[in-house]
Amino acid sequence: MIKALFALLICLASSVLADNSRLDQLHQDAIWHELVRAKEDRQSSAKPVYEIDFNHESGQNFMVHAELELWARNRNLLLVPDDPGRNLQDGIAVVISEQGLFYQLDVPVRGRSWLYLDLVRYKEGANRPQLHKLSWLDVYANRMRLTRIYQGAGALPDAVIRIPIDREHAPEGILQIHLRPAPGDSVWAIWDSYISRY
Repeated sequence: MIKALFALLICLASSVLADNSRLDQLHQDAIWHELVRAKEDRQSSAKPVYEIDFNHESGQNFMVHAELELWARNRNLLLVPDDPGRNLQDGIAVVISEQGLFYQLDVPVRGRSWLYLDLVRYKEGANRPQLHKLSWLDVYANRMRLTRIYQGAGALPDAVIRIPIDREHAPEGILQIHLRPAPGDSVWAIWDSYISRY
């Protein structure tokens, strides 16, 4: 009789433990699904940012077209105007400090995208006795160096810099961009930047 009672108690205890284990698993699943749903809600409520037009509201050291033109003229350079691409032409640029400029853009997760940089550019003036000093700007995305851009000493970047962005550059769909000039260099500025599929 005692053996039968003991066997019944063991059976009931294992049944209760199995039920508790199932309840724990259900509880963990519910928490996981709640976290996933909260993340999806947060992502769907936040509007993706595919472009940034640097201006006086960006909280950086900015310059308007007239100031940039005067700076260039004093160095016998010619300012190349703000490019009208993506309808972001406002004639206001942010100066890239020696520490660099950091900003973030969203990237479509599927397929290749392109990062466009509309940098402030200068042409050599006709009366300049020697070429403007060569300077460079390194472009990083999520801590990976994408390219180095040169300006001065006869080097003039394309109208707008176009850099391919593959999936491995932004696996989460976010691109943390860092523009870092050469040490001691402060001649770089940028009008705007954007992401495009083309």
